[in-house]
Amino acid sequence: MSDNVNPTTEQNAGGSSSPAQSTISDQIWQIIDRTSTDTAESSNNQQGKQSDSAESTLRRSCMALTKEFENGDISKASALLKIRALLAAADFLDNNAQSSSFEFYVDVLDTIHAELSESAGKGKVSDPTRDTVNQSSSNKREKLPDESDDDDGPHSSRPKIDIAALPWSSRTSSIQLSPELEKTRVILENFSRDPKLVKASILSQPDCPPFSSEDWENLIAGKPANFDHIFTSIHTTAVERETQKFGNVEFKFGSQVAGKTISSHGDWIITWDRYFDAAIFAFPHRISEFNAYRTHISQLFSCTPSSSHSRVINYDKAVRLRVSQTRRYLLSDFGAFNDLNIRWIQAPSWGGNDRFSSTSGVAHADTHMFAENVGATVMSNPTARNQTLTRTELWYRRPRYARDLIWADDDGGLKRITLAKSSEFMLPLPRPPENEVLNDLAIKTIKENPHLFRITSPIHVHELKDLLVSHPNQRFVKSVLTGIKYGFWPWADTNDPSIPHTLDRSYPLKDPDHILFSREQRDIGISAHRFSAGFPELLPGMQSIPTVVVPKPRSNKLRLTVNHSAEPFPPNSWIDRRHVSVKLDNLHDLGAALRQMRRVYGHEKQLVVFKSDVSAAYRRLPMEPRWQIRQVVYIDGQFHVDHNNNFGNRAGGAIWGSFFALVMWIATYVLLLGDIFAYVDDAFGAELAENMTYYEPYGEFFPTKQAKFLMLLDKLGTPHERPKQLYGPNLLVIGLEVDANAMTITMPLEARSDLIAAIKSFAVIGCHWKLREFQRIGGWTNWGLNAYPLLCPGLSGLYDKMAGKSKADQRIWVNKSVCEELLWLTEKMETMSGVRILESEEWGAENADLTLFTDACPGGLGFWVAIGNVTLGFQFSVPAEWSFDIFYLEALTVLAAITFAISSSLPPPKCVAIFTDNSNSVDIFNSLKAHAPHNNILLTAVNHAIESNVQFRVFHIPGTENGIADALSRFDNDRVFDLCPDTAISTFQPPRVLLGAASK
Repeated sequence: MSDNVNPTTEQNAGGSSSPAQSTISDQIWQIIDRTSTDTAESSNNQQGKQSDSAESTLRRSCMALTKEFENGDISKASALLKIRALLAAADFLDNNAQSSSFEFYVDVLDTIHAELSESAGKGKVSDPTRDTVNQSSSNKREKLPDESDDDDGPHSSRPKIDIAALPWSSRTSSIQLSPELEKTRVILENFSRDPKLVKASILSQPDCPPFSSEDWENLIAGKPANFDHIFTSIHTTAVERETQKFGNVEFKFGSQVAGKTISSHGDWIITWDRYFDAAIFAFPHRISEFNAYRTHISQLFSCTPSSSHSRVINYDKAVRLRVSQTRRYLLSDFGAFNDLNIRWIQAPSWGGNDRFSSTSGVAHADTHMFAENVGATVMSNPTARNQTLTRTELWYRRPRYARDLIWADDDGGLKRITLAKSSEFMLPLPRPPENEVLNDLAIKTIKENPHLFRITSPIHVHELKDLLVSHPNQRFVKSVLTGIKYGFWPWADTNDPSIPHTLDRSYPLKDPDHILFSREQRDIGISAHRFSAGFPELLPGMQSIPTVVVPKPRSNKLRLTVNHSAEPFPPNSWIDRRHVSVKLDNLHDLGAALRQMRRVYGHEKQLVVFKSDVSAAYRRLPMEPRWQIRQVVYIDGQFHVDHNNNFGNRAGGAIWGSFFALVMWIATYVLLLGDIFAYVDDAFGAELAENMTYYEPYGEFFPTKQAKFLMLLDKLGTPHERPKQLYGPNLLVIGLEVDANAMTITMPLEARSDLIAAIKSFAVIGCHWKLREFQRIGGWTNWGLNAYPLLCPGLSGLYDKMAGKSKADQRIWVNKSVCEELLWLTEKMETMSGVRILESEEWGAENADLTLFTDACPGGLGFWVAIGNVTLGFQFSVPAEWSFDIFYLEALTVLAAITFAISSSLPPPKCVAIFTDNSNSVDIFNSLKAHAPHNNILLTAVNHAIESNVQFRVFHIPGTENGIADALSRFDNDRVFDLCPDTAISTFQPPRVLLGAASK
């Protein structure tokens, strides 16, 4: 059927176009008949044609009964009973199909009934012939006496309303809606004219997504979806229980099913995806809005403890309710829901169960494999504000400086989202956009040169599909399978008319070694069908990408890469970074697994860490031919089409990560390998040293988890090589050495020695280094701080020097403070053991061995502590010659409390909590970042913590609750005694501060 045919205008028997004279049954039948014809045309097998014939006969019989009801030959109840009997006798329909078909015909009859009631009320008839029959036949009815007046349907007796006279009409007419909202409004207005007919039409479509009758009605009416009802319908095989009203009689169909309630992120995603399919069927223009909202809610779930997931669920309900009620917001207008976010997400729990709900977000390791150069970083600045923060602030249990290498036996319900788990929430991967589907020039070149374009991948798609049948995110799964079969599209927006169709960005290599290496790699690529055969010139629609040969990090080997950021019109600029971030597992995940194994097996059992690498990972996945034509490479005088994903593409990591996330999901949830993680192309985990399994392809024993994972890779056709399948009690994972038995994470000895040597060569007073050298040493050192997080203050001066500078060749002086800080850092790094997995634990103020309270004013410092039954207060009068700001004095008081706690007892307490009402001090001690001279206080505090092995945390307390410390700092001792009569007060001297201002 042609797309330009008006479905409301069809030729009648006499050849005239007269839709007004067609009966209601005829109009509905036209919808069904067109759907049946389209479906039959798409059927290619004889069995399908026979089935279509039987279904067509059944439909015509049922519609004939609706016609009889419309003509007044039978009652509505009689029509329903006969239709029910016909459906029950159709052995080619299962129970669900019978139920949905019966529901359809109930809606048809309701629509006919409503139309007849309206026509009767207006004194009009739709068919003169029928009117004559009704007047002359005693058994025919004029007003449908078998149905009551309270049935749904329009009543013509109501007076017409003057819409323009309504008070709000003048206001609403001036409101300008976005195109998306206006389109939704128009669709809903059209739906509202006959919702039952709309639903009947939807249910008759061959591609109608599964959705219950009640949920379709809510969607058609623009009401917020009942997610609990949708979730229940997903998890039941019973026929939906429905109520239909015929006159004064109600019929209930289906069995009653116990309701289910959404209670977790996974429940919500499963439900959302079912809702999404139905909503996009009815409102296809809202796909971008819905995808953005799905990501928004998933992010809220990811950074909210699972014990508080009800908050996100309630927030979602509130947002969808507001959108449905106001009609002026998209679901993606997140700023319009700030009040709902505050109410449902940020508000404290009155029940007390979520005390620390805002303290621990899920940290994502979206970093590159190797250390990047750094730019300017944000330090804590003293400000005039001193806003009150609650004790459930962000860093309550895990200070920010600790990064991700800090653990808890009980996360308060917080479950980390691994790469495997994140696959359950990922959005489907894109297919080529419309402008590429219509790119005739590229399509012509591809069709005329099929030998240059091919889909090459070793992945066994059918094996992968079979292992993912139970995956809850089937839309994502299907998109990855489609990419493997037909090539991936890298989220690129190429709809820019200024981009040339044909463009050569290539430039020849000059280094003889690089030229030789590129030839070797080219030949390997051609033999593996990842490169096409060579051709001399670019064909129409082709674009070339420059090739670059670079050394592999920490290796003498080379790597052939492509530069997708090369000008002009760099392809990477067409790809939005927001679409291509992938959750990578990290050392926190491995550390948590090791801690769990120690809890289960004790400290006597020997453990091993393993790591398995996929060879040429990115290159195993094919790209869509319409992208292949945009990544042609030039090597040794010839052009070659690059068929596969590569490292230089901004989306390369996201494409690989999407596939590998599914592999890890199978390993975790199908093979039940437990704690196994992935970082880019490396899978890693831990195993009991005694659990070994023989892996036949390599003829060796491997840790059982690793051996089973390798067998999975083999089953999926994912290649790997023996030299990169490693295991042992000590193993390098993501660049750091993990000791499974000493339970430490540290830098490898050689890497640490190289870094220390590089820092010492850099930290020479008076040297004049370029900005890029500052960035290089800063990035390298910052990577090392993953193993030595307490040494963060050692980079403060370096970052200050780089601040505000952007020219890579700009030279910068190395001053004394930069040198002192960097050399302090190397001195500590040489002696520290790295992160101790069992000791680096989350803890809050309630877990502290000793708690102190501090305050400062321009004239004095004060702190106090209760030890046993004794309360000790300390105060110091600030000398008149001191010129430090209040921020410095507050931080110095905190430092004084730390040094007192360390020296107050032998052995010193393990965990020390310090409360201050100065939020700036809380900030710098939790991040270990500050500018001079405040950074010198941090250096001193860290020095004491390292030497004594004491952990300290600094927490905020409202000033109104910090009366004793405030009175001590002001030497208002009478007030101290009023607040705490037994306080023993004495004076103290602030500690000497390293590398800067000292107490005088």
